Order: sequence, then C-alpha cells, then structure tokens
Amino acid sequence: MVILTNISFGKKNLYEAERSIKEIFPVPGYMIMMGPYIKSVESGGDIQAINLFEFDESRLAEARDFINDRMAAYHNLVRLTYSVDLWFDAKDVLKMIESKERRMTT
Repeated sequence: MVILTNISFGKKNLYEAERSIKEIFPVPGYMIMMGPYIKSVESGGDIQAINLFEFDESRLAEARDFINDRMAAYHNLVRLTYSVDLWFDAKDVLKMIESKERRMTT
C-alpha cells in the first residue's frame, strides 16, 4: 500500500517547513518514504510537495497514525493545505473485487 501526502504552503514558510521536517521523528522501519518531491513552485505562488510512503497492508493502522502525526508538525505554516490519500496496488484491488464478488454470489 501507499499513502501519498500532498502539502502546499506559501514560499515565505519554506524555512519554517524545513524546521518542522527536522523535528519529525524518523520514518519507521516498516515503511519506505520517497520524497519530498516538489510538484510546483510558481513565482509569487505556493510551494507544493508530495511524499510517498510505502508499507505492507498489515501495518495500515500504524502507518495512518504516523502520517497524522507527521502532518500535524506542519500546523503552524501560513496558507497550509494538505491532503492524504491511500493508494492500493493492482493486486490488492483485484483481491478486494474477487472477495466482494464471492460475497455477492453466496
């Protein structure tokens, strides 16, 4: 599974964001973090960054708690917006569909 975080904040907050990131505890061993990747920086606009966090489905509850705590570290940034999305790989989606179809036929 993958959780994708998308965060946007004003450029004036770049140094504050960097400080917030340094205060965050390390990514747990069961998770692989990719990023941050800067999605866009427009003249006079906001900075948008994404991170991907990959982990085994069995650790979903722990991963969700870690991501919630991580996003809370950004609470003091001006013009902050963010989203957190859960993405499934194709194999997991096929399992869910097959399971649902079995329940419907019984």
